[in-house]
Amino acid sequence: VFPQARFVWIGRDTGEVLASNRRMWGAMIERYALWECPPGALEDFLRDMVRACAAVLARCLEELPAERMLWVDFERLCARPEETLLRVLRFLDPSADGEARDGSQAIGPALARIPIHAGSRAARPDDPDVRELEAAMAAMRRRFAGSDGPPRPLPTRGPGGNV
Repeated sequence: VFPQARFVWIGRDTGEVLASNRRMWGAMIERYALWECPPGALEDFLRDMVRACAAVLARCLEELPAERMLWVDFERLCARPEETLLRVLRFLDPSADGEARDGSQAIGPALARIPIHAGSRAARPDDPDVRELEAAMAAMRRRFAGSDGPPRPLPTRGPGGNV
């Protein structure tokens, strides 16, 4: 559909994404829901989300050349936002030159107005769908991250919930 499109995927540890989504959706349901959320519906939705992300990443690996996709690790974006955003700008418009390509004149002041927090650490569930998504993310990182190294590994939560 868009043969010249470039894509940026921000990858975050699946355990952290799930924990964040549970908090967000739980708060939204509690505050705005017009009906009672059926038991297990949120977990089913999140499981479907994990599967859908894994399927999209598998398709990206099959169909996209390296010059059309950029992988950005969420941790790196939080730790080094200016450097990471400049890298994204250069990827999105490699033909730009000078100030337009550099972008640092605009990024610094913009970042000064945005609070950045790294989020909270959460253990990764020991689940086959999560393992499949993490494997797809690792393959994406290897193929599309360039010099953007992998985030530090997290502990895995076993069936009893222990780390």
